[in-house]
Amino acid sequence: MAEDTDLTLTIRRNGWKILYDEDAIGRTEVPDTVEALIRQRFRWTFGTLQAVWKHRDAVGKPRYGTLGWIAIPNIFLFQIILPLVSPVIDLLFILSIALWGLAQLRIARLPQLWTLQDVERSLVFFAIFMLIDLLTCVVAFALEKNEDWTLLAPLILQRFYYRQMMYVVLFRALKEAIQGRPVGWRGVEPQMPAPVVQS
Repeated sequence: MAEDTDLTLTIRRNGWKILYDEDAIGRTEVPDTVEALIRQRFRWTFGTLQAVWKHRDAVGKPRYGTLGWIAIPNIFLFQIILPLVSPVIDLLFILSIALWGLAQLRIARLPQLWTLQDVERSLVFFAIFMLIDLLTCVVAFALEKNEDWTLLAPLILQRFYYRQMMYVVLFRALKEAIQGRPVGWRGVEPQMPAPVVQS
């Protein structure tokens, strides 16, 4: 499903180098609806899972170098394990703020589990996390020539919408992989209405 990922891992596995050309131009179909974006990201996520599973035996083997010691473990950690844990952390954060607020309003009889300082500390850490995220993006943009800086604007939307969408995509992809169901291409092309035949 992600033939480019599989090809990249295969090339590295066979000892070849992959060079980066910053002036290369790539053409792709861009999803124009949320549904099409989800289909595309599902295909990429499922394909990455397939490729990593196919090349899992390279992990920790010295002859595969950075592929087995860095690349595949990095995919496991940052594209599978952490995204599976992140929704739980997000939900606990939101729940703790909500429970604290309910206790302050005395809407419900709840034990006082958090103080105002605990909530303030959580919000400060969240703000610091968002600032680090923004600064990382600023550095990445600064390293590029002629970058369109207006593309930084959707960062907040990405944090509160796209990330949650990707959690759903990852859970769906893992569920399909575990169940062993065949998964079709599910491309980004729009669903064309059936032709009307007049008799």
